[in-house]
Amino acid sequence: MSQRFSNFADLADHYAEQVASPDYGTAFMEQTEMARLSIAEEPTTAEMPDPDKAQAALEMIMATVFDLFRDTRMEDFSAEIGWGIANSFHVVAKRLDDREDAASQKLTELLKTWDPSEVYQTEVEDLTMTARSLSECRDAMECMREHAARIYHVETGRPFSPVRGSRVASKATASMIEARDYIASRPNNAVNNMRHRGLSSPSRAGKHGLTMN
Repeated sequence: MSQRFSNFADLADHYAEQVASPDYGTAFMEQTEMARLSIAEEPTTAEMPDPDKAQAALEMIMATVFDLFRDTRMEDFSAEIGWGIANSFHVVAKRLDDREDAASQKLTELLKTWDPSEVYQTEVEDLTMTARSLSECRDAMECMREHAARIYHVETGRPFSPVRGSRVASKATASMIEARDYIASRPNNAVNNMRHRGLSSPSRAGKHGLTMN
């Protein structure tokens, strides 16, 4: 049943509530001072995008698409373009999640074979930084995907759905402890790792559920 509004102000408030953005501040938070997305790349001190600018940019992109075609003979295509934008964030987030998972698995295996050499310690540090950096970028992409999906739902009346198919204490050094802390924290995010598969879960629907009531 559609909701009726007596004035434009009430409609505007309702729309703003429906497309309320996820927590950009948390999603775009930097976990480390240095970052690297691949072992082949040198570490960088570049910062994450500004969360407020990221939110504004996403809203502008989606609004521009729907406003451009609204009340024109091409209006039917706005939903396809809007879906494509949301799905682009979904695809990239999925790839980042797969890369982070691969890096974390490699790190887990590496920690099973302790080596006192400097080369080993460097490899542990590099893999830890890579996994953390990939995790940061994935969270940011998922945040923008969720926001785009909310706007898509409100504009089209249909929930966004992506295309499916196409996831040794006495010997410990500081770098190994950091690496183990990271691995240990991953089970706490086990539900989060379901996001790229179904985009929602019973326990996290409030944060990553993409269907709207």
